[in-house]
This record gives sequence, C-alpha cells and structure tokens, in this order.
Amino acid sequence: NNGNMYSGYNESIVSGADNVGGIIGTNAADKKVENVVNATGVEGTNNVGGLIGDNHGNVTNGRNNGTITGVKYVGGMVGSNGKNSTLTNLVNDSSAAITGEQYVGGIAGSNAGTITTGNKETDETVNLINRGTITGQQYVGGVAGSNSGTITNANNDVELNVKDSTADAEFFGGIAGENTKGGIIKNATNTADVNADGATYVGGIVGKNDGTLENMAGNSGNVTGENYVGGVAGLNTNNKPLNGVEASNSGTVFATAGGAGGIFAVNNANITNSKLTNNGTVIGNSGNGTGGIFGVNTGNISTSSLINEVDGQVIGTNNVGGLIGVYATRDKVRNCYVTGSSVSGASNVGGLIGNQNVLGTTVNCYTKTN
Repeated sequence: NNGNMYSGYNESIVSGADNVGGIIGTNAADKKVENVVNATGVEGTNNVGGLIGDNHGNVTNGRNNGTITGVKYVGGMVGSNGKNSTLTNLVNDSSAAITGEQYVGGIAGSNAGTITTGNKETDETVNLINRGTITGQQYVGGVAGSNSGTITNANNDVELNVKDSTADAEFFGGIAGENTKGGIIKNATNTADVNADGATYVGGIVGKNDGTLENMAGNSGNVTGENYVGGVAGLNTNNKPLNGVEASNSGTVFATAGGAGGIFAVNNANITNSKLTNNGTVIGNSGNGTGGIFGVNTGNISTSSLINEVDGQVIGTNNVGGLIGVYATRDKVRNCYVTGSSVSGASNVGGLIGNQNVLGTTVNCYTKTN
C-alpha cells in the first residue's frame, strides 16, 4: 500500500507466505490506515497480522476478530511495526486467537515504532483493548513479542500460553516478551494470566527487560513459568538503571521448577528513587532464589522502598526471603520492610533475605513476618 486508506473491512480468509495481512500486506512509510476491521482468519509464515503484515505507516482505529497464524513475527494487528510508525486506538476482540513460534504479540509481533492508546486529553475515543489468546514459543507478549520502540498506556487482558511445553520456551510477558535496550514501556498494566509453564524468564509485564520501564501500574494477573518467574519481569538486566519507578504485583507468581520474585525473578540493575511493592503469593521450587521482591539481586538499591505486604506470602525450598531470595552483591539495600506476610522453605530462609553475600549490607530494613 503506497496510499492512504480510510475505511476497510475483510471477511475473506487470507493466506500467503510473508507479509500477509487481513487488510494490507505491506504498508509503506507515512501512509495512513484508519477505520479498518478484519473478521476472519489470516495465515502465513513471517510478518503475519490481522490488519497488516509489515507496517511502516500509521494505523488508527483498527479491530481484529479473526484467528491469526504464522511462524515468526505474528501479531493480532500487525506482524511487524517499523521504526517511526504508530499504532493507535486498537481492539483485539475476545474471539481473536494469535499463534506463532517466535515474536508473537497481541498487537504486534515486533514493535520498533509506537503503540499507544493516544492522547486522553484530546481524543474522544481512546482504546488499546487486547483480549483473546496468544500462543507461542519464544518472545511472546500480550502487546508485542519484542519491543524496541515505545509502548504507552497499555492494558493487557489476553492470556499467554506455551505452544509446546516439551521444547525450549523463553521470554513471555504480559506486555512484551522482551523490552530491548532501546525499548520504552510506560504506564503498563497486565490483568490477564500468563500461563507459560515450561518457559524460562516469564513476567507479568515483560519476560526480559533490557530497556526502560516508566510509571508502571503493574501486574494483577497470575504468572506461571518453569524458572525465573516474576510478577513484573523474569529478568531485569543491568543495561538500564531504574530510576523513579513505581511497580507492583498482586497476582500469584509460580515457578514450577525454579526461582521466582514478586517483582523481578532476577534483578541485575541498580535501582534508585523507586517503590517496588508485592502483595501476591510467590512460590518457587528450587534453590535458584525465591523472594517477595527479587528472587536474585545483584544490583545496588538506593533511596528506594522495597515492600512485601500482608498478603505477600513467600514459599520456596532453598534460598527463600521475604524480600530477596539470594542477595549476591556487595552493595547495599536501603529502606525495605516485610509486614504481616509469611515466609517458608527448607534451608536458607529469612524474613528479609534468604542467602546474603558476606559483604552485602542492608540499611533501615525490618520484618514482621511469620
């Protein structure tokens, strides 16, 4: 498509190989697509989307009701969303089912542009409604399988599932499977269950975070995976320090054969001026580390609050802490508390920290746990 489209409706089954969309196969840069609906099945191999296979333009007011099936870069709206492109005011209905192998998302298989609800102050209708089911194997997200662009004001209510639990599965997130070094996720909320048993690095918001998290509303869905399972992220790397972030989890976090954390299963980043709160049950099943906030922490935590509240029960085997399962750093953790919750395990079990580096330090921390 090298022009603008202002109205479109498809109810014919669409199939092909690459760049396959219910409305458009490839949308060129800066081209507008508005008020479009796909009502049936779309099937292809790479870059498969309910509306557009490969998008480099701007899409506004789109809806998908169909079943979208592909292998790589598969999305309810677009297979791939290119740099400088935008997706605004989109609805994935409850009848939508998106299935692929790698880079599978409710809105986009991969996003290098912007996915947003729009401007709430100027737009009469502001939506990014994501329902239905998503099934994949690697890099699977409620909004995007992989994000290197910006996702803003996203609320995911679509369930994620592992396609084949006997094969390698990794990086599942309620918003994004992975948020890369250049990626930004702002004001994100996940309310759906992430059912990724058999997968590694599973999070209520993001499976693996290398990028920026801002103003996180958090996760209230139940998150299940095999190993390194977090209420917000499975793995938070040290590529980007977190500053001024508020993140919370109230869902149950369950690692069937590994470690888990109420916020991050593994945190390697330095965190400042932030508030991380867990009020959900965290269950781990190995010595990898299970904690109310972090399963494993190697970052420096300063001028921040780590809080595991009344309902934040922590259950594990070895290296179990009300806040941190394994504190594997020489740095300090300041301003943390656990209140009213219970912590249980077999060995290396603590109200605050299960297993702490001999040179690590906690400052102004307390616990009132059972």
